[in-house]
Amino acid sequence: MLNKLTKKQIAFIVLFSLLLFILLFFYLFVVRSVVTEAQLMEERVLDLETASEILRVTPITESEVDQENRRVYERKVPNERQVDQLLLAIQEAELISGVRIESITFNHYDGSIVDTGLTINNLLSGQSTEESDMIGNDGRTEEELEVPSSSPISNDIDMPEELKLITFSADIMAPNFNQAMQFLREIEKLERISRVDSLHFTQSTEDDRVFSDSEDESVFMNIQVTTFYYTEEDVAAP
Repeated sequence: MLNKLTKKQIAFIVLFSLLLFILLFFYLFVVRSVVTEAQLMEERVLDLETASEILRVTPITESEVDQENRRVYERKVPNERQVDQLLLAIQEAELISGVRIESITFNHYDGSIVDTGLTINNLLSGQSTEESDMIGNDGRTEEELEVPSSSPISNDIDMPEELKLITFSADIMAPNFNQAMQFLREIEKLERISRVDSLHFTQSTEDDRVFSDSEDESVFMNIQVTTFYYTEEDVAAP
């Protein structure tokens, strides 16, 4: 078959093959690299656009986060007394635990926390009453038992003058000791920071119930709680 091909035809085939090789080389090493570079440029442009959008959105997001944090802090330490909301929270604890609140008395109203000598650590350490101590003194007597607040860890940090306190005491009748403890747990779970200052409770002894043929396990409890709020002047300050 090669004998039948002329020199011109052979030269044409060789040139055509060489041209195809050159085109293939040009595509692989030039066109393809250019396309790849273009794709990379498009990705960089998209990245820059995304980054620009993030930069525009970030101040708004940070502002929203600040507002949310402020709302969280104000729920813990409001900038008003919010006595009505406090009473509603106490009534909710009453319903959940099944106790009955006989009376509530506000005996330290709008006081300045500076006058009490409390510190930050004193506040935090006394926020929760040690349940183990209360359960260990299960009562079963007619004595009054008191669970004092924890002592401060440090007195180096003074409380701000704008931080005001509201103290209330409540007389509570619980069907049994467990429900009395449930009420205390609900008080401790309040979103608003509250400090259990003191706790007194009485319960009749088992001997008394035997002699009186009574199955009454009710517990009478007196609790004193302090909660806090900031004055409006502090909130408005820059």
